[in-house]
Amino acid sequence: PALLCAAGVLVAIDQVLWYVDVAGYLICGSLPIKVCGYLFWPTTHIAKKITAMHHLFFVPLVMVLCARGDAIPLGRGFLVSAAQTVMCQLICRFT
Repeated sequence: PALLCAAGVLVAIDQVLWYVDVAGYLICGSLPIKVCGYLFWPTTHIAKKITAMHHLFFVPLVMVLCARGDAIPLGRGFLVSAAQTVMCQLICRFT
C-alpha cells in the first residue's frame, strides 16, 4: 500500500489540475489551466484521447485501494515518494 500511495502522491498535482480543467470545461466551456488541452487538438489521435482518461481515474482508484486496510498510508507514501525524488535528482544529474 505504501508504494501505491507514493505513486498517488507523485502524480497528485497533475491529477488535480486535470480535475480543474474538466470542471472548468463542464461549467464554463473552457479549460482554465489547459493541462489537457492537447485532447482538443485536431491532430490528437483517438487512441491518445482514450488512453488519457486514466488521469481522471487514477487518484480515486489509488485512494480506494489504499483505504482497504486500516488507513491510507500517506506518511509512508510521502517518504517513499520523497526518497524516489531525491534518488532521481541524484541519478539524473549524471546521465
